[in-house]
Amino acid sequence: MRMTTDSVQRFFPTKTTRILLVLYVASVAWWLTIFVRGIQYTLENYLIAVPQVTLPFVGAIGVLSQVHRLKQLPFRQKMACVFLSAGLIAWACGIIIFAFYNIFLGIEAPYPSLADIGFLIAPFLWFIGLVYFYRALNLPLQMKKAVGTFWFFCLPVAVVVFLYYFLLIAAGGGFPELDFMHGKFFFDTAYPLADVFTMTILGLMLLGVLFKLVTKRCMYVIAVFISGFAVNYFGNFSFSYTTSAGTYFVASYVDFLFFTAMFMIALGTNLLVNLDLQPKANI
Repeated sequence: MRMTTDSVQRFFPTKTTRILLVLYVASVAWWLTIFVRGIQYTLENYLIAVPQVTLPFVGAIGVLSQVHRLKQLPFRQKMACVFLSAGLIAWACGIIIFAFYNIFLGIEAPYPSLADIGFLIAPFLWFIGLVYFYRALNLPLQMKKAVGTFWFFCLPVAVVVFLYYFLLIAAGGGFPELDFMHGKFFFDTAYPLADVFTMTILGLMLLGVLFKLVTKRCMYVIAVFISGFAVNYFGNFSFSYTTSAGTYFVASYVDFLFFTAMFMIALGTNLLVNLDLQPKANI
């Protein structure tokens, strides 16, 4: 019991991070009751929006409420926390609009809809925040030059090829005639590209971890962000895939991926605001 308590305090060191953990565990338990029963298109399905809104909002408020702490942070770290929190709020606003269609208008949310504005703004805010985080790490310039080009160009190409193969061939049954002015095509393209940008920056941070240029605590924060944005990417991909295949419904495994991603991004942001960003070594 003592070891369990120590582990929780080690990985969830602040009050906000522990609140996020409790909310996430409760959200998973609730989602499992829906998933096991196999229900679809009910009010209970639509109410899964509650944890999807609560997790990012609690995470963002937990950071932005620490005004005194934010003022003490170096500029880059401060801006990283602010932009990451803004992304969480934008994503939560998208969920609110999405749920409004389901719960108050009594219709399935169209895709695309006004909710997608918030969903699309969020990853670009996260991207800016991660750029500030990466620059705040002050990783050695030699390491950036040696491997940065590979990550920046090869990773996005690989992800886009993977996406379009499955989205257009596996789900669509081949390469259909593409309507480039159609909203669905725009968002199906924009979401994964936005994820590519964030994963590219995180890939560069991962190199800092592999070269052991950051502290162990910083490694943990980077690992949380990488996991969160990876889950978010698969959530976006799964959403595009299931809507293309006509199999999406609210509170499916796709929504589990989304609120898991929001939990991890919110957790990482709250860890970042209390992190001492000092490089472990210089070369």
